[in-house]
Amino acid sequence: MHLDIPIDLLHPVGDDMGAAPESWLHAVLTINGVDHHLEAIAVTDASGAQCAEAPALDDDLGHFLEAGHADRPFDTVRIGSRDYVLVLTPFSAGTLRDPPSDALAITEP
Repeated sequence: MHLDIPIDLLHPVGDDMGAAPESWLHAVLTINGVDHHLEAIAVTDASGAQCAEAPALDDDLGHFLEAGHADRPFDTVRIGSRDYVLVLTPFSAGTLRDPPSDALAITEP
């Protein structure tokens, strides 16, 4: 399966971490009825090591690398003038929420 996420579904939320709004983007992706956070974390390559552009997100990036058993930096996607790591995680079970009106839904055929 190949999926292209429309850029306009990703909303800047970096200011939630005290960073530039475009340093962290967020959308909701629904897969087979399960809502997921789709996050785009802007990264830089400082001294050969991938780092989050916003220092407050660097620990999160490290946790994602550890959870994914990554032995190298993540591949990135280019959005505008920034390189981003895309991360998809399911919502916590029992989280009460209304489905977002712009969620991208993927269902089995």
